[in-house]
Amino acid sequence: MKFFYLDITRNPSEVSEVHEKDCPKIPSMVNRTYLGPFNNAREALRTALERKTNVIACPQCCQAKMSSIAVFSLAGIDDH
Repeated sequence: MKFFYLDITRNPSEVSEVHEKDCPKIPSMVNRTYLGPFNNAREALRTALERKTNVIACPQCCQAKMSSIAVFSLAGIDDH
């Protein structure tokens, strides 16, 4: 498990980033909040999105480890 934090600094775009504990871009202690231990960045991002709406994963510590997820919808498909 890894420990994740949410950036709480104010910026013009009001986007917050999720960071791993050892990320070189992690903000200072007063500018972040602890999210908790997670198996991966995707789980941490999901939890962060429950707290704030404009959240992304840090491109340096999280993005490379997150794989794409394809979402399929069955809307409009007949059962016949």
